[in-house]
Amino acid sequence: MQGNPSIIFKKLIPPIRVHVWGGFGSQIFALLICRRLLKLYPFRRIKIVFHSSGVTERLSELPSRFLQDFTSIQKRDYRVQNIQMTSLNSVGSSTTLSTIVKKTLKRFGFLSEIANEQEFSNLRWWLLSTRGHYTDYVYEFEELDYLLEIMDLANPSDSFQGVAIHFRLGDLTHLQSKSFIPIKRIRNALLLTTKSDNLRIYSDSNPEICSGIWGEDIERRISFRSESPIATIRSCVLSEDFVGTNSKISIIVALCRLRLKRSGSTLLPYEIIHQARTNAANVKETLKVHYY
Repeated sequence: MQGNPSIIFKKLIPPIRVHVWGGFGSQIFALLICRRLLKLYPFRRIKIVFHSSGVTERLSELPSRFLQDFTSIQKRDYRVQNIQMTSLNSVGSSTTLSTIVKKTLKRFGFLSEIANEQEFSNLRWWLLSTRGHYTDYVYEFEELDYLLEIMDLANPSDSFQGVAIHFRLGDLTHLQSKSFIPIKRIRNALLLTTKSDNLRIYSDSNPEICSGIWGEDIERRISFRSESPIATIRSCVLSEDFVGTNSKISIIVALCRLRLKRSGSTLLPYEIIHQARTNAANVKETLKVHYY
C-alpha cells in the first residue's frame, strides 16, 4: 500500500531550521515563531537549533512538552572570547565567499531573518533556515492564548494581593557592557502601584544576592524568591500589580496580563517599550501598560 504523498514529501524535503539564542524568554518567543511557521507550512518539518553562544552561555530551558511538534538540537558553540576583538575582526569581511553565498541564498528565499511581519509575509515555502527574531512581531490572540495554555494560566484560580517584581539579574551582575535596572528607579515605579507595601521579588539570582542588591527596606514586607521561569511568570501574572525589568520574561508576563485583562497595574521599563507595544498591538488593553 502506497504511503500518503504529503507525508512522503514532508520526510523528503529538509526541515526549516530555526536558530535560537538567549534564555527562556527568547526561547519562548522563538517557539511562537516556530508555531507560526508550522501553521503557514503544515507540510514542512520544523527543527529548532538552540545555540549556547552569546555574551554568556545559555542552554535550552524549554520543557519537552513545549517541543512535541518539532525536533530540536542543542549546539554547544559558546566560546569565551573578547567580543570587542571579534567585532573588529569581522569588519571588512563582507566580501568573503561565505557572505556572498549567504546573500545569494537570502535573495532566492532559502535563508531569511524574518525580523518583522513584512519579512514573514515574504517567506517562500522552500525556506531552509531562519533566525528566531521576535521584537517586531504582532502576536495574534491565538498565539497569546497558547502562551496562557503552556503557562497553565488558561483558567487561573490563585492570586497574590500585592506587587510582584521580576528583578532580572543573572549575568547582569558581572557584565561590563550591560547592567540591571537601578533599585531607586524600581522603588519610584512602585509609587504607581496600589500595594507597594507588600512585595514579592522574583529573580534569576539567588535570594541572598537579590536581597543584598535591593538593600534595607523597613517600609515594606518583602519576600525574595528564586523560582523556575514558568513559576515566576505564573506568579507575576497573577499578582495584583506587576513591575517588570529589562527582560523577555517581563514582556511575556505583560502579554499574559493583558490577555487575561488583569485589573492591576503593569509597569515595564522604557527600554523595552518598542517590543512590548509591538508584540501586544492587537490587544486593546495595551494602554494599561505604563513605562517607567
